[in-house]
Amino acid sequence: MNESTYRAIFGFVVIAYGAAISAIMAFRPERILAFYCRSRAWRWWYKFCFNMSAEDIVSAKMVRRTRIQGATALAFFTAIIFAALFQLGSHG
Repeated sequence: MNESTYRAIFGFVVIAYGAAISAIMAFRPERILAFYCRSRAWRWWYKFCFNMSAEDIVSAKMVRRTRIQGATALAFFTAIIFAALFQLGSHG
């Protein structure tokens, strides 16, 4: 395998991971926020940066915000995937 193959595999993994996390954020934000509440590091991060308690993290406002961020990221990753497919199709 040459260097461009490694680059393609790495790019595919990054895009797939980003699309998966975006889909979870868009359609199941409660799961992500519940994980943040259970994680000591994430709780510290939200307390330090945003002065939010565990109850604030799982509030309806944060669920809405996470859902909007996930939908935006999912649209972004969908555009990247379709652009890559179009690029591959035009060279074939």
